[in-house]
Parts: sequence; structure tokens; C-alpha cells
Amino acid sequence: MLFNSNEFLFLFLPVSLLLYHLTRVKFGKNKAIYLLFLLSLFFYGYWEWRYVPLLLASIGVNLFLVRLIVRETKKTFLKIGITFNLLLLAVYKYLGFIELNIEAFTGSSINLPELVLPIGISFYTFQQIAYLVDVSRNKTEVKVPPSKYGLFICFFPQLIAGPIVHHKEMMPQFEEDKKHAELLKLACVGLVIFILGLSKKILIADPLGEFASPLFARAEQGINIHFFIAWSAAFAYGLQIYFDFSGYSEIRARSRTFIDQLS
Repeated sequence: MLFNSNEFLFLFLPVSLLLYHLTRVKFGKNKAIYLLFLLSLFFYGYWEWRYVPLLLASIGVNLFLVRLIVRETKKTFLKIGITFNLLLLAVYKYLGFIELNIEAFTGSSINLPELVLPIGISFYTFQQIAYLVDVSRNKTEVKVPPSKYGLFICFFPQLIAGPIVHHKEMMPQFEEDKKHAELLKLACVGLVIFILGLSKKILIADPLGEFASPLFARAEQGINIHFFIAWSAAFAYGLQIYFDFSGYSEIRARSRTFIDQLS
């Protein structure tokens, strides 16, 4: 589910905001956090449900390692945790690269299974490593319920494209209570920035991509392109990437802020 898709803008985001707010008012913070965790899993699973168990398994193993770091030898289980997370990332992200290099050096075919790269695996892997390090240094809360830890890892505005954040910076925001007037003011400001980010993506980045992509495709096919047209495509591509990331960053940040402001 893309942040600029109709499904996200007109269905998932407003429904999530409404459900979260109603649940928090009627049933309290903990139930609202659990709901938001489930909504974030739905958001992730909308792309590919097969990788939800992998995400949950990663969360479960890291939560177990946190308990061991607290109770046992910190350095030993921290190393185990970092190794586990990096190996998980390597299997899904670099297995094909490793296979190609082995085959190039040995001249034989090893036929390792082809794995689709799970979206967001780099972000949730490194976020969990950061949390393990913070726990080992006594820099964050350690007795975290599974639903809160799960939300910390797979909160939908940052799950698929970051940014990587620390637990002590993010989770206390869900415990805050804001007055109605302050909430309304912040929500209006957030909505304006959200619209600006969306406009960057739809009105600037996407049209630039429509101009640059066919020219890059022609160059790849060996078709001669005029000097100035080629440089125009290069500049257009650079601006497309800039406005894409800039727009997405603002959309993600405001999506997260909307949730925080309803806390």
C-alpha cells in the first residue's frame, strides 16, 4: 500500500485515525496501542501476507533476547541478537549476491532458493538492533509489553521506508495526553504539511519520472539521444528522486504525527 495511493489516503489512514481515537477514548491507551499494532500488520500484509510471519518471528526473537540481555550476560546475548538480525537480513537481501560470487569463484552452480526481498526488512532489522544496544546500555525501557514493542517495530508510517528511531524517543509519545485546542491546532498544521508532501510526490516527482524514464529506457536500448535531451533526463531524474524522498518523508512524518496528536 503506497502512501500516495487512494487506498491509503481515503480508506486506511482515515479509518485508522478514527478507530485509534475511539478506542483510546473508550478503552484506554493500552487497547489503542494494541489496535494500532494490528492495523500496522494489516498495512504491511496488504503488500504480501506471506512475510507477516517473518516480521512477527523477528519481533518475537528480539523480544526474547531483550529479556535475556536484562537477566543474563549482556554482552553475550547482545552479540547473539546482532548476529541473528544481520543473518536474517543477509539471507533475504544478499543471498543472491553471495550465490553469484560463489559460482564465479568455483565455476559451479549451487542453485540456492530465490527469495523475494521483504519490504522494509532493513528498517525493522536495524531498528531492533538499535533497541538491543539501548537495552544493554540501560538507555531505554526494558519491560515492554509485546503489543507496545510490536508497534514500536512495525508502526505503519515508518515500517516500509524508515526512519529508524529509538524506543525512548518514539513510544513515550503514545502516553501523552493533549488538550483539545492544542490537538486541533497541531492536526491542522500537520494536515497542511501532509498535503504539501503529497503535492511534491504527485505534481512534481511523478511527472518528472514520466519524462525521464522513457529516455533512460531508450539509452539502455542503445538508441542515440541528443546531448541536451540526455542531460535534461539526468537532471529530471535527480529532481524526481529528491522530490520523491522529500514528499514521502513529509507524508510519513505527518501520518505519524496525526496518530501521536490523537494520543
